[in-house]
Amino acid sequence: MDASRSSLAAARAIRALHRPTDLAATLATLVEVARLSLDDVDHVSVSLAGRDGSLETVAATDDLVRDHDRTLGALNLYALETDEIDGESLELAELLAAAAATALGGVRERAHLHTALESRERIGMAVGVVMERFGLDGERAFDYLVRTSQHGNRKLRDVAEALLVPPQEARP
Repeated sequence: MDASRSSLAAARAIRALHRPTDLAATLATLVEVARLSLDDVDHVSVSLAGRDGSLETVAATDDLVRDHDRTLGALNLYALETDEIDGESLELAELLAAAAATALGGVRERAHLHTALESRERIGMAVGVVMERFGLDGERAFDYLVRTSQHGNRKLRDVAEALLVPPQEARP
């Protein structure tokens, strides 16, 4: 792979990885760009380790590689025609992996922020319910929810959510 082709492939990868908005789309784009950009590579997959230690291939160019992935949190490259991948392809693969890590970090951060905003909104609603029910100001209502959370060893968002369930839905 010559330097200009390598640069074009890298630019294509970075542009493509910037477009997707969710994890699945980002990973699907990554494996396809890697497969098209790396001369010596026939198949590409991404495997991620779950918090429980489980391993899942979350994106692949085809089912063949899903059966062979046994690494953790990796961009997996498979070559059928050669036993070696040239140095330029390896350098480009490193660049793709770095771009993918950045893109994945962005997708995960956006998902985390979205969840945090939803939790904040629901907690705010629960504070309002406590204020209305017990005649408390906002700070005391929030403190009440925090104490309830700590006493029950439950997440604050779960306490808030339980408070917001209409009474007819809360009964078994």
